[in-house]
Amino acid sequence: IGRRDFVENSKPAPDIYIEALNALGTQAESVVAIEDTTTGVASASGAGIQTIAFPDANSLDHDFTKAAITTEILHPDQLSAIRPVHRTAVSQDF
Repeated sequence: IGRRDFVENSKPAPDIYIEALNALGTQAESVVAIEDTTTGVASASGAGIQTIAFPDANSLDHDFTKAAITTEILHPDQLSAIRPVHRTAVSQDF
């Protein structure tokens, strides 16, 4: 949806997420970001977007406390940590 060359400031600034929200015509409360680094989580959080952190081998030691969920595998029962805004948009097919 967006690339860092579309915005003035790259992550951890929220610019890329704000640009994506504007392009989609939606609000931060209506989406969830999935990130694998603290830089990405900080960027999404800065735009007011809740984040699911999926650490990989290079980011296992990162501080993901700003993420709503930090997990290697997302289970449906973990979705309660995300504020429901549009429940119909949440798929139960995980």
